[in-house]
Formats: sequence, structure tokens, C-alpha cells
Amino acid sequence: MLAADAELDAAKNDFSKSATPAQQRIFDDRSTGLIVDDANKLEEAALVRGTNNQGLDGLTTTQWDIDSTLTVNLTNRSSRPLLQQLQQQTDNLASARRTPRSATPRWCSLAAAWPW
Repeated sequence: MLAADAELDAAKNDFSKSATPAQQRIFDDRSTGLIVDDANKLEEAALVRGTNNQGLDGLTTTQWDIDSTLTVNLTNRSSRPLLQQLQQQTDNLASARRTPRSATPRWCSLAAAWPW
């Protein structure tokens, strides 16, 4: 779990380096709050107890399933609009690349301008 958390932190850091402020707000709005806090508290309690060789009494799998499912759902809700933005930008760049700049090949323009 600690390795997965470290990878998640690295991915969030990479995202924040390249995200626009609007994209960062989308992510922050949907990846913070009570639902995420509850899941993090439950995870932390399990890790601490496991590290100290204590039992997991009081930590229910049902609550873990609920909290983790809600957290994953929030993440999916934030990734959908970001992926749509990325797809739109990609489509726009591809379309711009396919649009001919001029009907005259560039070498023809150069040849016409050359002082023969």
C-alpha cells in the first residue's frame, strides 16, 4: 500500500506540473473532501495497526469497500472532463496539421523568388 501511495503521489505531482489552473481546479474539486478523507483515515489506521502488529478490530471491510469505491468514482469523474479536453486538443492539432497551408508547393515559391 505504501508503494502504491508513493506512485499516486508522484502521478499527482506530475499532473500538477503540467495542468492548467482550470484543470488543477477540476482535479482538486473532485479529489478532496470528506469521502477521500474517510478513505485515507481508514487506510492510515490499517497501516499503523499492521506496522505495530495490532489487529484490525473495528476496521470493517464494508466501510473500506464503500470509501474506496466512492473515492475511485470521484477520481473517474474528474478524469473524464480532463480526458475530453485532451482529446479535443489532440483533434484540433491533427486537424490543423491536415489543413493545407497553400496550394503552391514551397519549392515553387522559392524557385520563383530566386534571381536567375
